[in-house]
Amino acid sequence: MPQEGDHVKVVAGQMAGETGMLLRLDAGVATLFLDSSRQEVKLFSRDLTESADIVAGIDRWVTPLQTEIPSVCQRLPDVRSVPPDQGWSA
Repeated sequence: MPQEGDHVKVVAGQMAGETGMLLRLDAGVATLFLDSSRQEVKLFSRDLTESADIVAGIDRWVTPLQTEIPSVCQRLPDVRSVPPDQGWSA
């Protein structure tokens, strides 16, 4: 049986497949901080098992930012193309 502080995976119910940190156990009800959505949820502790797996939800947080960086960089002027007499002023 997982203990508070363990990394767990949901093996049954609507949240099956999710992973996260077990925050609290109280009378068969577990409070879990999900890896994918960064939200706290409550579910039955019987639906959990200890796990080293991490749902790829963390990648979903990073990927949109990474895909925006190239498009932002394409819109920025190339500093090397600014003539010295037309430099930036504060």
